[in-house]
Amino acid sequence: ELTEEDWRDGFALKYFGHVRLIRAAWVALKQSGGSVAIVSGVGGRTPGALFAIGGSVNNALLSLTKALAEKGVEDGIQVNAICPGNVRTDRLAARIRTEAKAAGVGEDEAARRIVAAARATRLGEPADIAGLVAFVTGARGRFLHGAVIDMDGGQTKTL
Repeated sequence: ELTEEDWRDGFALKYFGHVRLIRAAWVALKQSGGSVAIVSGVGGRTPGALFAIGGSVNNALLSLTKALAEKGVEDGIQVNAICPGNVRTDRLAARIRTEAKAAGVGEDEAARRIVAAARATRLGEPADIAGLVAFVTGARGRFLHGAVIDMDGGQTKTL
């Protein structure tokens, strides 16, 4: 059911957004010994039919991470990827409202069901992801390189 335009839009925003930003910053990152933290998503590691575009885009970002990490060794740029699970964003809030309405339950119950279905510990907060980015790109995280880090409350079960 997905159209060519759906696929183009899916890659244009997230994948090519990362590519363009990294390309524009690479020279400055090389001069400063900087760091890149690609924010992908758990769908890149655990694909599913209902998330075909998002999973494909996220997986492409993980491949990009490994490719750029190889170049980063040569250029002195640290490159890693973070794969968030369900994080309280506007997008997740809309999903919670939709699921609550469809199930005839309150939003708290719908959120609880999302966590249970993911077999995760809880929903993430934007500050959780920001804290990991700060650690990975800071002085204490500099030994991480080419890593793919799941931050999803245990949702991802793949190796």
